Amino acid sequence: PESLKPMTRGSLRLDFNGSYVNFDSKIDLKSNIGNVNANIGRVCDEDGNNKFAGFVNVERVDVGKLANIEKTVGALDLAANVSMNFPKKGKAKFDVDGNVYRVDLLGNFIDRIKVDGSLNEDRFNGKLSVFDNDLDLDFVGLIDFENRKKPKSDFTAVIRNADLAGLNILKNDSISNLSTHLTVKMTGFDIDDLEGTLNITNTLFKNSRGEYAMDNFTASIVNDNLIMRRINMDCDFFNLEMAGQMNLNSLPNSLKEHFDYYVEVPLWDQQLEKFMNYRVKHNADQDFYMNMTLKDTHELTRLLLPDLTVAKNTTLNGTFTSRSHLLNFTMRSKQIDYGSVRLENVELKKHPAIDGSSSTLSINKIVWRDSTSVDTTVFGLDRFTYDVLLKNDTIFNSLSWNDLSDADHNKALVNGCCVPNDLGASFWIRQADLTINDSVWCINPKNYIEMANKRIKISNLEFCHNQQRVMADGVVPKTDG
Repeated sequence: PESLKPMTRGSLRLDFNGSYVNFDSKIDLKSNIGNVNANIGRVCDEDGNNKFAGFVNVERVDVGKLANIEKTVGALDLAANVSMNFPKKGKAKFDVDGNVYRVDLLGNFIDRIKVDGSLNEDRFNGKLSVFDNDLDLDFVGLIDFENRKKPKSDFTAVIRNADLAGLNILKNDSISNLSTHLTVKMTGFDIDDLEGTLNITNTLFKNSRGEYAMDNFTASIVNDNLIMRRINMDCDFFNLEMAGQMNLNSLPNSLKEHFDYYVEVPLWDQQLEKFMNYRVKHNADQDFYMNMTLKDTHELTRLLLPDLTVAKNTTLNGTFTSRSHLLNFTMRSKQIDYGSVRLENVELKKHPAIDGSSSTLSINKIVWRDSTSVDTTVFGLDRFTYDVLLKNDTIFNSLSWNDLSDADHNKALVNGCCVPNDLGASFWIRQADLTINDSVWCINPKNYIEMANKRIKISNLEFCHNQQRVMADGVVPKTDG
């Protein structure tokens, strides 16, 4: 058999007692991929049903080589009572009750695994318990791979401890411990075929920076005849709803094609050649809506981005229809903080324009340094707006801000263009009217910036106020760092 090709040498001793129909046997196999000792008997009843039963002892059998999964699993030691039923009609059934004393998993040795269940061809139903310093869990339920494209899962898993660092799953921290409780009722394997429910409770993650808890995460995926597909997620940190015609595998490609429709960036296509080959196999229409509301994200951002704080009830709503090149979304947040920078009343909008696509970022107040009891000076910008228009293979930019006070001490209006090309992009500022601390500044209209051949060439980038000038002119090489 193909699966036994890794066994290149070995010896077999077989002791047999009985007839072909009913017998007892002793098997002693020694090979380059491990050893197997077994006492197996066969009974055939009057109806022609066959049953094999006995005890099997496995020593250092390299399961990874046999199943071609060497990067994940290595050798194992197993002692178990087994029973194999081959009915005259119907499917074969395999029952096992025993212990795996040692298995090489992800480069680690797992010492104790208890298995009690039945295996019916590609279907396992039973209990699996692991008792190890790196992994301590109980699995109870069903995994059915009879339909390879849409396997079924119906199980509960209680993970009392998973040392993700010890298991070589996470390598950026020597302390990475996870405990959680999962209940899964799903069909499908590919993200676009999944259907069912997932519930995760009592999750606690520990690393060298602290502990992070999530009480509940619930997800449901339903294929609906009316709106085709509906995804709902609800957890401590956010609530998400997506519905319509969607293909998540091809979504990155669909978004790229949307922006290419207005502005093509040749350099991106060159750098994403592998992705472009991937998209040929994953190309589908998108026509869906999405609504997302953030709750208290402090625990999540503390883990992933400690410097970031996002206000409760921040919302993101949008629709995407790829066939018509329509992408609309609106993000609103009362406040976003990153480090010492505070953004107040943030709104980001993406909407169609005449023969183009427009995006606007509006921030009522940006504060880099707030006042203190010692220094009441505030550094920031008021009524900040950044507009981007994609049209005719050109990216038009407009940047402005204006004081909230009656007297305009600081305000600006800056307009520019960017044109991507095969080597990179060309950029120039068409207009720049700036008032900084009551001083009016203007720009040299002959300014030009070219990004190509791993360098940035700057020409006549000059800001002037009376006899004062700030100028940049020359070449800046790009570095890998």
